Amino acid sequence: MKQNITKQDLLELNDKQIKTLFSYWWETPPVKKNPNTPYARCEYDTGYLLDLPMLSIGDMIEYLQQLNLPLKFVLNLKPNGKWYVENYYGFSEQEELCDCLWELTKKVLNK
Repeated sequence: MKQNITKQDLLELNDKQIKTLFSYWWETPPVKKNPNTPYARCEYDTGYLLDLPMLSIGDMIEYLQQLNLPLKFVLNLKPNGKWYVENYYGFSEQEELCDCLWELTKKVLNK
Protein backbone atom coordinates (compact mmCIF):
# COMPACT_ATOMS: atom_id res chain seq x y z
CA MET A 1 0.00 0.00 0.00
CA LYS A 2 1.30 3.43 -0.96
CA GLN A 3 1.92 5.42 2.25
CA ASN A 4 3.13 8.81 0.94
CA ILE A 5 2.66 10.96 -2.11
CA THR A 6 5.67 11.11 -4.41
CA LYS A 7 7.78 13.91 -5.85
CA GLN A 8 5.95 13.33 -9.14
CA ASP A 9 2.65 13.94 -7.30
CA LEU A 10 4.00 17.23 -5.93
CA LEU A 11 4.99 18.34 -9.42
CA GLU A 12 1.29 18.19 -10.43
CA LEU A 13 0.54 21.22 -8.22
CA ASN A 14 -0.13 24.65 -9.68
CA ASP A 15 1.27 27.85 -8.15
CA LYS A 16 -1.74 28.46 -5.89
CA GLN A 17 -1.65 24.90 -4.55
CA ILE A 18 2.10 25.15 -3.93
CA LYS A 19 1.73 28.38 -1.96
CA THR A 20 -1.15 26.96 0.10
CA LEU A 21 0.70 23.74 0.93
CA PHE A 22 3.94 25.57 1.74
CA SER A 23 2.11 28.05 3.97
CA TYR A 24 0.16 25.29 5.74
CA TRP A 25 3.20 23.11 6.38
CA TRP A 26 5.86 25.70 7.21
CA GLU A 27 4.09 28.88 8.32
CA THR A 28 0.73 28.09 9.93
CA PRO A 29 0.94 26.98 13.54
CA PRO A 30 0.04 24.69 15.10
CA VAL A 31 0.70 21.97 12.53
CA LYS A 32 1.62 18.66 14.09
CA LYS A 33 4.39 17.70 11.71
CA ASN A 34 5.15 14.04 11.49
CA PRO A 35 8.92 13.82 12.10
CA ASN A 36 9.07 10.89 9.67
CA THR A 37 7.55 12.78 6.74
CA PRO A 38 10.02 12.81 3.84
CA TYR A 39 10.58 15.95 1.77
CA ALA A 40 11.19 16.52 -1.91
CA ARG A 41 13.06 19.49 -3.32
CA CYS A 42 10.99 20.63 -6.26
CA GLU A 43 11.71 23.26 -8.87
CA TYR A 44 8.67 24.93 -10.33
CA ASP A 45 8.00 27.16 -13.33
CA THR A 46 8.43 30.14 -11.05
CA GLY A 47 12.12 29.19 -10.73
CA TYR A 48 11.84 28.53 -7.01
CA LEU A 49 13.29 25.49 -5.27
CA LEU A 50 11.02 24.44 -2.44
CA ASP A 51 11.19 21.61 0.07
CA LEU A 52 7.67 20.27 0.14
CA PRO A 53 6.38 17.43 2.31
CA MET A 54 5.62 14.12 0.65
CA LEU A 55 2.44 13.88 2.70
CA SER A 56 1.44 10.58 4.24
CA ILE A 57 -2.09 9.24 4.46
CA GLY A 58 -2.22 10.52 8.06
CA ASP A 59 -0.87 13.97 7.09
CA MET A 60 -3.60 14.38 4.46
CA ILE A 61 -6.37 13.19 6.79
CA GLU A 62 -5.17 15.64 9.45
CA TYR A 63 -5.05 18.49 6.91
CA LEU A 64 -8.55 17.76 5.63
CA GLN A 65 -9.91 17.41 9.19
CA GLN A 66 -8.44 20.76 10.25
CA LEU A 67 -10.67 22.42 7.66
CA ASN A 68 -13.73 21.17 9.58
CA LEU A 69 -15.23 19.71 6.43
CA PRO A 70 -17.25 16.51 6.45
CA LEU A 71 -15.04 13.63 5.29
CA LYS A 72 -16.38 10.20 4.49
CA PHE A 73 -14.27 7.08 3.95
CA VAL A 74 -15.72 4.11 2.12
CA LEU A 75 -13.93 1.00 0.96
CA ASN A 76 -15.69 0.18 -2.27
CA LEU A 77 -16.45 -3.51 -2.14
CA LYS A 78 -17.07 -3.79 -5.87
CA PRO A 79 -14.90 -6.25 -7.78
CA ASN A 80 -12.54 -3.40 -8.67
CA GLY A 81 -11.65 -3.03 -4.95
CA LYS A 82 -11.12 0.74 -5.20
CA TRP A 83 -11.14 3.23 -2.34
CA TYR A 84 -13.79 5.94 -2.39
CA VAL A 85 -13.30 9.14 -0.39
CA GLU A 86 -15.68 12.09 -0.36
CA ASN A 87 -15.70 15.55 1.21
CA TYR A 88 -17.26 18.98 0.65
CA TYR A 89 -15.12 19.63 -2.45
CA GLY A 90 -15.81 16.39 -4.26
CA PHE A 91 -14.88 12.74 -4.31
CA SER A 92 -12.15 10.46 -5.55
CA GLU A 93 -12.05 6.79 -6.41
CA GLN A 94 -8.61 5.21 -6.76
CA GLU A 95 -6.85 1.90 -6.23
CA GLU A 96 -4.67 3.47 -3.51
CA LEU A 97 -6.10 5.30 -0.49
CA CYS A 98 -3.11 7.67 -0.65
CA ASP A 99 -4.01 8.66 -4.22
CA CYS A 100 -7.67 9.20 -3.23
CA LEU A 101 -6.69 11.54 -0.42
CA TRP A 102 -4.16 13.33 -2.65
CA GLU A 103 -6.85 14.06 -5.27
CA LEU A 104 -9.08 15.63 -2.60
CA THR A 105 -6.16 17.47 -1.00
CA LYS A 106 -5.26 19.03 -4.37
CA LYS A 107 -8.86 20.24 -4.78
CA VAL A 108 -8.82 21.81 -1.32
CA LEU A 109 -5.39 23.41 -1.90
CA ASN A 110 -6.84 25.08 -4.99
CA LYS A 111 -9.64 26.86 -3.05
